Amino acid sequence: MTENVNEKPLKKKIVNRIGMEFILVEGGEFIMGTDDLTPDPRDLAAVEARVREIESQPGFNRYDFAPRHVARVRPFYMGRTPVTQAQWTRVMGGNKATYKGGWDWPMESVSWHDTHKFIAKLAEMTNSDAFRLPTEAEWEFCCRAGFSGDFCFDGRAGRLQNYAWYADNAGFQPHAVGLKKPNAFGLYDMHGLVWEWTSTVEKAYPYRADDGREDPDSPNPRVIRGGSWLTSDVMCRSGFREYHLPTHRDHDIGFRLAVS
Repeated sequence: MTENVNEKPLKKKIVNRIGMEFILVEGGEFIMGTDDLTPDPRDLAAVEARVREIESQPGFNRYDFAPRHVARVRPFYMGRTPVTQAQWTRVMGGNKATYKGGWDWPMESVSWHDTHKFIAKLAEMTNSDAFRLPTEAEWEFCCRAGFSGDFCFDGRAGRLQNYAWYADNAGFQPHAVGLKKPNAFGLYDMHGLVWEWTSTVEKAYPYRADDGREDPDSPNPRVIRGGSWLTSDVMCRSGFREYHLPTHRDHDIGFRLAVS
């Protein structure tokens, strides 16, 4: 294939007209999920057999069942932080967050449908339809930032306090975005602070973007990721999954945007 020498390289960072920063994520292949008992995450048949095995067990709950498997992400831009109350108010004209501690606090108490109202108004303001929620695979790829363990760093779980606000250090309240260390991609608060909505309908792994889980009109539960200021470190793990109906609101659920 001949290289197109006239093609401009993508910018490392873009900023929209209301000051939201987005970091270029180069994309690539990674091991998605947390279930270390999957025989071989690159063997799709083995992953699917593992899913059938676990789901057949009495009392099965899929909240934290995420068999490891290969997933791929194309290049895109990810929001440097969760959407803040200041950004929400500038776009929507009001602030319905439960905890109004400051303009740099994350927007919360928003449903999945609310996030799409924000995206639609932002599109009008910026004359761009490129803004969207990240997929579940994109979110986990960004949270891991190249690391294959439970978090975006190597070593003991106690290091999480350097990267996240969660139950052990948050003091039972949210905090401003961007106060903790960023991960290797330059993204803040991927662990903890607020759960973040994704575009993805909750379905069993392995993740496939073309199997209906990215249906924008589905009324079924959507995946949220990352844990929050109320949760334990277990729920803040890169691969931990939870989900709610798209109408659900809670004071520790927010969102961040991606750009195609």
